[in-house]
Amino acid sequence: MATLLTSVQRSTLLLALLLSTTLLSTAGVDAHNGRLAMGLPLDDITVDGDLSDWPEDLPRYAITMAEFGKPPSGPQDFAADFRVGYSPTTHRIYVAVEVVDESTVLHRKGRSNWDNADGCDLYIGLEHESYGGPVAQLAMWGNDRHAMGAASLRSFEVATTERPKGRVYEWSVDADAFQSKPLHDGFDLAFDIVVADVDEDGSFSWMAWGARSSKLASPMRLGDVMLVGAGADLEDAMDSAGEMIQRTTGRADSQARTMTSYLALLSGSLLAVSLLHLLLYGFQRESRTNLYYAIYTACTAAAVFASFQVTVPPIVELLTFTQNSSLGAVGAGIFGFILLVYGSSLLFLYAFFYEKTPVFGRIILFTMAALPLCAAFGYLTKTFLGSGAGPQIGNFLVGTATVGLPLMAVAMLIEIPRIVLAAVVRRKSGAWSVGVGFLVFAVCGLVVIYNLLSRQPIEPMILLGVVLPLGTMSFRLARSVATVHSDLAERYAQVEALSEQLREQNRALEMANIQIREQSLQVSEANRLKSDFLARMSHDLRTPLNAIIGYTRILLRRLKDEVEPRQYQNLGNVRVSADNLLALINDILDLSRIESGRNEVHIDAVDVTQLISECGASLQSLVSGDVQFTLDVAPDLPTIQSDADRVRRVLMNLAGNAIKYTEAGQITIAARHDGEHILLQVTDTGLGIPADDLPYIFDEFRQVDRNDRKREGSGLGLAIARKSVEMLGGQIEVTSREAEGSTFSVRLPLQTSGVKP
Repeated sequence: MATLLTSVQRSTLLLALLLSTTLLSTAGVDAHNGRLAMGLPLDDITVDGDLSDWPEDLPRYAITMAEFGKPPSGPQDFAADFRVGYSPTTHRIYVAVEVVDESTVLHRKGRSNWDNADGCDLYIGLEHESYGGPVAQLAMWGNDRHAMGAASLRSFEVATTERPKGRVYEWSVDADAFQSKPLHDGFDLAFDIVVADVDEDGSFSWMAWGARSSKLASPMRLGDVMLVGAGADLEDAMDSAGEMIQRTTGRADSQARTMTSYLALLSGSLLAVSLLHLLLYGFQRESRTNLYYAIYTACTAAAVFASFQVTVPPIVELLTFTQNSSLGAVGAGIFGFILLVYGSSLLFLYAFFYEKTPVFGRIILFTMAALPLCAAFGYLTKTFLGSGAGPQIGNFLVGTATVGLPLMAVAMLIEIPRIVLAAVVRRKSGAWSVGVGFLVFAVCGLVVIYNLLSRQPIEPMILLGVVLPLGTMSFRLARSVATVHSDLAERYAQVEALSEQLREQNRALEMANIQIREQSLQVSEANRLKSDFLARMSHDLRTPLNAIIGYTRILLRRLKDEVEPRQYQNLGNVRVSADNLLALINDILDLSRIESGRNEVHIDAVDVTQLISECGASLQSLVSGDVQFTLDVAPDLPTIQSDADRVRRVLMNLAGNAIKYTEAGQITIAARHDGEHILLQVTDTGLGIPADDLPYIFDEFRQVDRNDRKREGSGLGLAIARKSVEMLGGQIEVTSREAEGSTFSVRLPLQTSGVKP
């Protein structure tokens, strides 16, 4: 039979316990579940599921905190309490758990687990009073024992007894198996009790003494059991409870401050970087990497914040969230954050290392966006189409999204290392700094997710690995800024050098322009002097030349029959040479007047038909016998307003050239009415003009290079013809084939509106 404390001692200790519990629960600690129990010394306890050897006046503690599953509808549906004691002689801890349950499910085919049978879990940490030591999870699920954490199946005994409406769990834990200090008065151990209830209809309830999760990961999230020795009084109990409260509260506050610091550091840094890159994108819209990095950091900040604020179920529970609506919401949120964080990191990596997102990446991103829509559409279909095929379609869509979300998370975790390794192999810029940072992020992020789901502690170094891309991108950004600054300085120096060169070139250009203007003035003056000289020279030459021509004509008339034929022929040659020289002088004088702008144009009515007839009569005597000379004038040609003398000289010049270069064949002077113009054409079948010389035949002093020196002229006739036609507002053109002939076309307006200089 157990050795018990006296009733007065037990009542006193119970009062101390209640007071200590009140103080601890109002201390405001975040990392402690606020529970305190009293462990009293016991002897002669037999672990057989029969609690008759337990003192009835031992304090009982209710298990009422529903963490997961469907909460019980009332005490008759599902309720539990426990008592705790210890044996200082055998160094064992005893726990008695009594469960009230209308439906008991203990026997299962195969091995029982936490979610398919009624069960009880005992969390205990025996090194809790000095620091947060390891925690053991001892479990009895159905009729099968389990040990997790710092525990083994040999470290405890448990017996289960079924009652008409409930069951009993009796525990005996060997403290020596945990290498603990001897159990003594005032010993503080971490402690929690969890009971699970599975009903026949499949509903599930999971309740604990303390409602904080991650019990196996952190002893700070368990309750406290203070061991009280025999003969303890109120003052000693109060002192021990106060010391324990102070010790536990200090550890809890330290952990809370540490985790809050991590939260503030991570979330604040991520949000600041997100805002920075969002502003960079606002100023440089063509850079999509800034936008995607801002999205990535914002999603990561939200995920980090949510991981500290939302209770994450264990991974074994999360795998069954399709059968549990409350776990389903949590699971959807977890995978949603995973998709957001890793999806945004994929967007950034594709934009950073690729000109265009590859096909596989587009498939991943499209599927990532489609799965949440599929789940939402399936939920709406089940909700609003409750009959017919609606529920089946909805369940199918939700099931597809349920299976697809984890698969997409795995695909993205594979794709990130592939992108980084491919960038390193291709020696992409930033592959080592940015790419490896994201590779470490992917691995550390996976470790963080696993630790959250398996309720293991998250080490600070792992969190630093999650935010490593911040450092690598900051390094990349700083290096980019430094590179840009260096490039700008170098470009500025180059611009300054080029500006100095440009200034030198401008000065040289100004000097060259001044010289050109001076030379232009000199050339203009030389042209003026040349024109004046040619005009004076032509005038001075024409006076004696006219006398020579006049005397020669007189001699030819008077001496026709009085001198020898040879002498008479010589006089004729003198006259012809004088006429040619006079024509040349007239051409030079005419060109000089045109260039100097002193040439006069006399506009009058011109009968084109009569003018062509006069020209033909004058030219007929110059045509050899082997050449057929014809005039082709259209009837009823209108009278034009032009300078008859200049039109005559143009026709005579063109026809004279045709006669000169046509030994046999045909020469035709044609005229016809062409709209608002008169078209004059001189066509011959003579030597023609080489194609290389055609662009230059209207230039002054330009002659076609021919072997026949007898046909060479001055090179002024066609130049004067072009300038004369342009002065009359017309155009002159030529078409020619060598050895086939040429056609000169002159187009004159019917009304000459103005005279061009």
